[in-house]
Amino acid sequence: MIPTLWRRSACPVFASIIGRRLPSKRARQVASSLTLGIAAFSTLVLWPGSSALGGGDEPAPNRRLDLWGRFSSGSWKLVRSTTESLDSLGNVASVSTTETRTTVVKVTPTQVTLKVEVTVETNGRRFRSEPQTIVRGFLGERPGQQVSTKSLGEGSLTIGGRDIRCLIREVSFSDLRQSTVATEYVSEGAPHSVLLRKSKTSDEERPRPIDESTVEVVAVDMPHRIAGEIKLVNLERGVQKTSAGTIHSLDVTSAEVPGGVVSRSTKELDANGAPIRRGTVELVGYHVAPDDAVAADTSRRRLFSRDRYRSR
Repeated sequence: MIPTLWRRSACPVFASIIGRRLPSKRARQVASSLTLGIAAFSTLVLWPGSSALGGGDEPAPNRRLDLWGRFSSGSWKLVRSTTESLDSLGNVASVSTTETRTTVVKVTPTQVTLKVEVTVETNGRRFRSEPQTIVRGFLGERPGQQVSTKSLGEGSLTIGGRDIRCLIREVSFSDLRQSTVATEYVSEGAPHSVLLRKSKTSDEERPRPIDESTVEVVAVDMPHRIAGEIKLVNLERGVQKTSAGTIHSLDVTSAEVPGGVVSRSTKELDANGAPIRRGTVELVGYHVAPDDAVAADTSRRRLFSRDRYRSR
């Protein structure tokens, strides 16, 4: 189950591997594994997630608080995703492993360009796609989409027994066919971050929303070991609903890692509520390019410019 927004951007990755002359059965296996890998990389790359936001529509604050755009070109992250597909009895039918390396190629005042390299391992063989380029704005919009923001006043959220004052705003972006409207609770403290995000994506050809998602921070400033060091992270819970079913996710996120996500656990249910897939995402390595004044200013702590875990 891949949202339409993600599917469109991921298709070139899919085609680059399926275009190889593989036996039909093998092609189907690789196609299935790559589709799962695309779903994993899409949620990590194409969607802003809990990216932090500044006030108004000023490009600079939005860049500082976007979890990809806030890093300088040359920064990268490597993650490994493991996905288990389940049969009708809930038993594991197949397992695939995907490694995704995402590199910040270019950052402008309004958008970030990312290079995505995907490698799928299935049945003991590895298949590497051609690198793909993803361009998106700091609010998650694709090129050509109309984007707007509107203030909805102030409010508060209670997380871990602590009341956090928030600015509430509505973010909308649309193209010729689809439109997405999201309500976001942005913490007023420093650094600002989105503590709750509810969004709906609609298609003009369908009467009901094709995608409804909720992402909420359930714990803040929790200690977590990253590359041998204890850092403070947030824990996030997500629910994404489409006509095909529901995906539940639990994330560990850090503002000091490009893209934010350090680890993820997911469970996918079909339209009847039966489990069909489950998976994990783990951080293998990352690098923060030096002289990143924007990121350093936002996090209010030193960011690491040397490689973590391992380089590739």
